[in-house]
Amino acid sequence: MEVDDIRAEISRLRSGPLQNQIPNGLGTVRFLAQCLNDAESVLERARTVLLQLLEAVVQGEKDYSVLRRRLPNWFVISSDLSTKQLPFQISISEECRWDLEGWLGWFTLLDDGRSWNWWDAIVVDDLVIVAVVTREWPFPIGALEWLFVAAGASSFLPEP
Repeated sequence: MEVDDIRAEISRLRSGPLQNQIPNGLGTVRFLAQCLNDAESVLERARTVLLQLLEAVVQGEKDYSVLRRRLPNWFVISSDLSTKQLPFQISISEECRWDLEGWLGWFTLLDDGRSWNWWDAIVVDDLVIVAVVTREWPFPIGALEWLFVAAGASSFLPEP
């Protein structure tokens, strides 16, 4: 992934795609993040984590300890696999959890990391509808799923 792609992603995280902007790659795929309460806060937390991390990546930062300090404390705690009580989640399966170093790895590898970029998201009642642009199909979504579950979503599934 090129630095210019990440800069464009940061712009969309802040204010959504431009009115006539067309996604590149294979197109967009949408996911539904079910929230038990306050879907707006779940979306805001997820955006904050991505913005903090992607801004550091654009600046060339790859040091794990520096990236860790840039992230919100609630996300760092959630990604500590020894932590049993998570800040925004009542219960999740252990298969869904990611450790922080593994999760960061997907974002710091410009060439071999993610095959998706943030496109847009909206809140409808208790759902966050997330659209990402993908460059390959199928593509791994585990890092994105963990971001939303850690932020408080009860589930994160592809739109049917």
